[in-house]
Amino acid sequence: MAQAAMEAYVAGDPVDDGRLIAAMASPEQAEASQLPNTGVSVDMERLLSSAFISTPAYGTRCTSLIRLDRSGEARFFERRFDAGGGIAGEKREVFELREV
Repeated sequence: MAQAAMEAYVAGDPVDDGRLIAAMASPEQAEASQLPNTGVSVDMERLLSSAFISTPAYGTRCTSLIRLDRSGEARFFERRFDAGGGIAGEKREVFELREV
């Protein structure tokens, strides 16, 4: 599940970018007992509970990952999706952050 992968990353477990991107692409939905009551239908609530949402009218259009290390290196990755949930493009950048 996406939440478990993110928790492992925050806890300091070695997780590579590919695993984080895969976690953010997970269509796994929460169980009904885990859903909040926000006023929408249970079916819609389940749909919205996944890390990656894909419907004809609504869904994930972009996933971004920004990593900063102690030396000042920043890595940016972005994956864009079309309306059908297919990959529409990717962008990678690496740059150094400096004090001004």
